Amino acid sequence: MIHKIFFTIILLFLFSCSDKTEKKKVEFYYNESLKELKKGNYFSAIDNLEIIESDHPYSNYSVKAEILNAFINYINKDYDLAISAAEKFIKLRPANKYVDYMYFLRAEAYYVSRSDYLREQNSSMSARKSFLQLISRFSKKKYTPYSIEKL
Repeated sequence: MIHKIFFTIILLFLFSCSDKTEKKKVEFYYNESLKELKKGNYFSAIDNLEIIESDHPYSNYSVKAEILNAFINYINKDYDLAISAAEKFIKLRPANKYVDYMYFLRAEAYYVSRSDYLREQNSSMSARKSFLQLISRFSKKKYTPYSIEKL
């Protein structure tokens, strides 16, 4: 009986240490990605964020990593990746408190990616559609006035 109790206590201790170790790993990768972002090393930052997303998908940092990944792709002018990351987030996390930002980021990526709007209007139409979705779903949010201006 005492052996079972002792064994249970040891297992609980090991699992709690494992959780702390995992949390430290995730925090390390997230902080490293922020450092790399500040240095302008976008690809290194994205690599760290992708580790969080793939190895720790249920951590609190996973949502932050998804948002930051989309943002880094946007500022790196890789608009297609920014759009797909935003769409993935919108599809998987429609009730998240930052989903309005991802709608905005997607619309803005479509908007700035349009090259020659007289010849190719797919990006312009997608940007318009995305801004309209943002306005209709989040009419009271801070991105709405800017979105109305873009239309």
